[in-house]
Amino acid sequence: SSQSGALLYDAQREFDQSSHKANDYMQEIVERDDIELAVNQCISAAACSTKPKLQKALLRAASYGKCFLANDSPEHFVDMCKTLRVLNEVQSFRIGIPLTYQQLHSFTIKGLIKRLVRMRLYYLALPIVEYLKIPEGQQMVLSHWAMDKVKRSKESDEAIADAIFKRVGPSDSISYASVANEAKNYGRTELAIKLLDYEPRSAEQVPALMRMSRFTNAIEKAIESGDMDLVHTVIVTMESKQTPRDFINTLKDYPVASAWYAKWCSLTDSQKLHDHFYTQDNFEASALLSIKELEHSMMLDAKIKLLESINRHFTDGSKELESRLTKEQIALLRRQMALQVKVADIIGLNLNETISILVQRALLADAENVRKEFKISDKKFWWVKVRALAQTRNWPELEKFAKSKKSPIGYSPFVMACIDNNNKAEAIRYIERVSKEEQVEFYIDLNMPEKAAEIAKSAKSIDLLDNVLNAIGSQNTVLTETINSFKNSL
Repeated sequence: SSQSGALLYDAQREFDQSSHKANDYMQEIVERDDIELAVNQCISAAACSTKPKLQKALLRAASYGKCFLANDSPEHFVDMCKTLRVLNEVQSFRIGIPLTYQQLHSFTIKGLIKRLVRMRLYYLALPIVEYLKIPEGQQMVLSHWAMDKVKRSKESDEAIADAIFKRVGPSDSISYASVANEAKNYGRTELAIKLLDYEPRSAEQVPALMRMSRFTNAIEKAIESGDMDLVHTVIVTMESKQTPRDFINTLKDYPVASAWYAKWCSLTDSQKLHDHFYTQDNFEASALLSIKELEHSMMLDAKIKLLESINRHFTDGSKELESRLTKEQIALLRRQMALQVKVADIIGLNLNETISILVQRALLADAENVRKEFKISDKKFWWVKVRALAQTRNWPELEKFAKSKKSPIGYSPFVMACIDNNNKAEAIRYIERVSKEEQVEFYIDLNMPEKAAEIAKSAKSIDLLDNVLNAIGSQNTVLTETINSFKNSL
């Protein structure tokens, strides 16, 4: 033939025989400017042939012709070599698929792989997809192989799982979850569980475990993943599918899940949260939750019921101090309810404020009863009463109270209460009952430096005299000279 491809084929054969005719043939092709055409014709002829020996000869000719091309791309030649190698393998007597290149072009490589997979020729399909670097081909072949092994193998669950993992490895090349689902469908649940241990993607692993009702495994894997959305999904599913007892027992073993469930309940259902804390024997948390609810409770009866509930929680949790304080709060609220007729705005005040408002409203007998009921110390009661009387400017009652018996808190609080409420005369009434050091300080506070200096002189105390000097500074030169003169005489 005079075709350029035929000439190139002859040139290559002559070249192998070291004949000068090879040069003559190539010269003719060059003169026609058909080298590229000749190469393509040899490649196409190889594709049409079903004889490996002839294919090889044609491809050698094409390779020989490519040596005379300056800027030739190798992709087409390489792809043809790979494709023909695959075709020759499937056409062999061992496989028996009489497929031509043209048929393969229509059928596609992926179609061929699927055919091999359906024939369970995994040992051939896998090398082909790796050889041709077919995207996702390896995943498809390995997935079908693994599922087929699950369905047909009579080995033990552990042996099958190990064999699959040994071949596939810890990668994303196949979905272990899909294979596990196939195992479950064939009644091999334990095998499915073992396969899911190899699944690296928690988003597939955990839902598969839940579908098998393996909630303990599911919550463990969800927690290990660190994906709290996944943990939440498992918890919600567990709550809907498990019995309350099983759900409670499962959460007890997983503090992270228990804490997340508590957080979720706090946002959605406070009663569920109460029940959860109760089942977990978390009495302190139950009490704190009730305290939080107490802040939003408006009805007095409801407040008392909540406080009683809080007290029970603290008692069950052996919180003696908290329990005692809660009991006192209940008693105080009940006392305030009884006094509400006399003092409308008494509800909700603490113990000190309750006594203070009773004193301010001149309900001294009621204030005394509260003191006795709650066993308030004399010192604390006197402090509160003195301040309350001074705030209402009930000076006669304050004086009467000061004379009722010896003050357990001394008389400095009387002086301070009078000063704080801008009554200088009343303050002076009680100053003589305090120590000289305090007298000096109080007279300084009342802007009476001369009186302060007089007390300091009578005490013959240089320190007290210095305190007076520091207080007056350079404003009173006469008094300053007098004090300095007295200090020099000591």
